[in-house]
Amino acid sequence: MSRVRGRGIFRDGDDIVINWGDNPPDDSDHVYLCHLPLSRTEEHSKVDVDTVLRFMQLLNWKSPSEPYLLLGWAAVAVMCGALPWRPHLFITGPKNSGKTTLIVTLMGLLKPIGLTLDGGSTEAGIRQKLGADSRPVALDEFESDQNSARMKAVVKLMRSASSAEYSMVRGTPEGTALEFCIRSTFLLAAINPTIGTAADRSRVVILTLGKHNNDKEVSKEITALSRELENAGPAWCALVIKHARDILAGIQTLRSAFPPLESRHVLNMATLLAGGWVMLNRREMNAEDAETLIAEHRDLINGLAAAHDDDDAVECLNALLGYQTRNNHSIGMMLLYRKRGETVHEYELERHGIRWKDGGFLVANRHPSIKQVYEGTQWADGYVEVTELGWQTKRDERSLLIAERLLHEGLLHPSILRRIKQDFRAGLYDKAVQDAFKQVEVETRIAAGLEESVTGEAVFKRAFDTQSPLRKACSKPDVERNFFSSSYNVHRHHPSHNNTKLEPQEAAQMLVLASQLLYRLEALKTDS
Repeated sequence: MSRVRGRGIFRDGDDIVINWGDNPPDDSDHVYLCHLPLSRTEEHSKVDVDTVLRFMQLLNWKSPSEPYLLLGWAAVAVMCGALPWRPHLFITGPKNSGKTTLIVTLMGLLKPIGLTLDGGSTEAGIRQKLGADSRPVALDEFESDQNSARMKAVVKLMRSASSAEYSMVRGTPEGTALEFCIRSTFLLAAINPTIGTAADRSRVVILTLGKHNNDKEVSKEITALSRELENAGPAWCALVIKHARDILAGIQTLRSAFPPLESRHVLNMATLLAGGWVMLNRREMNAEDAETLIAEHRDLINGLAAAHDDDDAVECLNALLGYQTRNNHSIGMMLLYRKRGETVHEYELERHGIRWKDGGFLVANRHPSIKQVYEGTQWADGYVEVTELGWQTKRDERSLLIAERLLHEGLLHPSILRRIKQDFRAGLYDKAVQDAFKQVEVETRIAAGLEESVTGEAVFKRAFDTQSPLRKACSKPDVERNFFSSSYNVHRHHPSHNNTKLEPQEAAQMLVLASQLLYRLEALKTDS
């Protein structure tokens, strides 16, 4: 039942209850059970957090910020039952990149609260193993049996565990309902991350390992630190317990300091960053600390935000539009030609169960060729229905089809892509360009250490003066200033603001220029 709580750390009103075998509170609305006590120690000083972070940093991560998020997960995992939101991690990387070594060492650090299970474990097995406990769960080689149905069920369980706002109820052969509420955080590892829907991906943070560099000295240090941390679990858990309130307060402070982003992404990042920061600093975070921390990891935060821009309905439509037929044309391009009045591809469209009608198109959702289109996707076994976007091809040439063709995502800076993607696809090219160059203005102001009251062209005039840290990185600061300022003035105040039509191809080129400005700014920050 949802009122029953097993082993773990929980919030009970304003109190934090550590149910590891201690005396539970008498005046609680919950029933605390501990059928097998967990060993505890008060000697939290016997663990060196810098050593833990150093071990994580030795592996070959895609981003230098990823070990910091992993450190944060190792902290909040101990107290996952007390968290308002539980993020999950999925570590992906090629064979022999160190995933298993990392899992073994990390879960050793979480003894005795951590639970390590085989990657082939089922949802029912995990749920029954946890019972009413609130414990972190690690699954290595998650794709070991390639059973997509099993993996989807486990991911669905993780999704429920993120907030655990409501109990899940399952029927039983005896005719009685089985009620359970999972408050665990999960750590998965696999070569290929298998996360289904957009809603699932918004709850899982994917960290990427690259192949190791065969550096023998690094390998020796990894082995040495792994052994050093073998018996550090009780002390690590004790340190988390000591600073549990600081971590919870830090999460709230970070949430308030984050710029406008998708709410679940903010929850994920705030929780992980707060856990890592408090463990390293061993005190409560203030607003200034939060702003500095966000700025330090801004690149990874923006990069991970892309996963939250996705929408299942849009992805379903994009899978259809992007499908390549036997004539080497995508369905999307054939529909675009048909919209222009060209009927040369009409037979091929109808062969795939698609019929043009009244400026839009109909899809025979049970047509054999449509099943072929979605084969191997998350929609392969389900009912396929084209969403409202499918009927919006009645718009003018600035349509979704054109946007998909012109928006070269690989050339765009992540922070710009995240900001403009939806508007560009909707045909709001003018707004997308304005927002992109506004992002350049904001990032330049931050890099130059200017106050928020400095806006517009003044940002670029002052960004490269004698008082700015950017000037030190410039061999020709006047040239840099003119480049940034003129690019901003020309494109932020484009003639389209005076009702001159902005074509999609021109807008796409402007977005690439804005991205190049941001990449240039990052290079200057690195050199300063």
